[in-house]
Amino acid sequence: YSGPFLIIVHAAQSAGLSEPQLASWVWAVSIGSGVAGAWLSWRWKAPVITAWSTPGAALLLTA
Repeated sequence: YSGPFLIIVHAAQSAGLSEPQLASWVWAVSIGSGVAGAWLSWRWKAPVITAWSTPGAALLLTA
């Protein structure tokens, strides 16, 4: 979690986002991963964990 988190922070700083906007990014990705994991677990009746990936976070930095 901390690796991609630091990339997200760096991307937000590079984009000139404010602290509330950065908090919104982190909240959205964290809650989104939790909701997706809960839905997939319910759908497939098996534990499923979703997470943000380091390559995906790095893609944000380059965009």
